[in-house]
Amino acid sequence: MNLFEAVKEAVPVPEAARVCGLVPNGSGMVRCPFHEDHTPSMKLYEDHYYCFGCHTHGDVVDLYARLGKLRPIEAAQVLAKLFRVEDPRPVFLRD
Repeated sequence: MNLFEAVKEAVPVPEAARVCGLVPNGSGMVRCPFHEDHTPSMKLYEDHYYCFGCHTHGDVVDLYARLGKLRPIEAAQVLAKLFRVEDPRPVFLRD
């Protein structure tokens, strides 16, 4: 297992979205931040997201990277720190 897999397994998409200010409604929908959206068109599932308006989709790392304008490894590292996910790599292989 690597850091990406550990984060994807431990961090639900709706929780990461909340950290970014996206609060899902009772149906798990939010207004998509990636296009002009007047009504919620993005569904936040536990392990991925999908926008029915612009067809953007991905996992928790993809979402956090896009919202924060980060590289995927940076997003995974930030999420790991925020959600206290242990990096599964041996200490001598970590950045």
